Amino acid sequence: MTDFLEVRVGQSLLLLPITCTQEVLNIPASLIVPVPNMPSAVLGMLSQHSQVYWTFDLGVILGLPALGNLSRYAVIIIVSENRVMAIATETINGIHKLSTSIKLDNKAQETTKLAPYLDGYIDNWLVLNPQALLKSVI
Repeated sequence: MTDFLEVRVGQSLLLLPITCTQEVLNIPASLIVPVPNMPSAVLGMLSQHSQVYWTFDLGVILGLPALGNLSRYAVIIIVSENRVMAIATETINGIHKLSTSIKLDNKAQETTKLAPYLDGYIDNWLVLNPQALLKSVI
């Protein structure tokens, strides 16, 4: 059995392995400080527990619609291979404990924009690869 966070990015529901998750936050947008002259994927910097995290718009990273000006963000701080980042999305729908193994085939590659960031799929969910997310922006 593996635990996954279900996140909503636009109209897409995606899974993120919970093993890479350091913390999940629901924060006011005002806590993310914008940084000028950065790529559109960068929302800004977030200070949490005396640590500062680059915070990225998950939708923009994946080639999906940007978050826009929300009053609150669902933020996931992910860690993999000694790299850390915060990704922001609209909502986190909860945790799923799934025993199904991740499948790899054309279904996981159906959206070519998402393909570099996917491990595969489980049932109807696409499964994000946290290492690919971290490597794409750091």
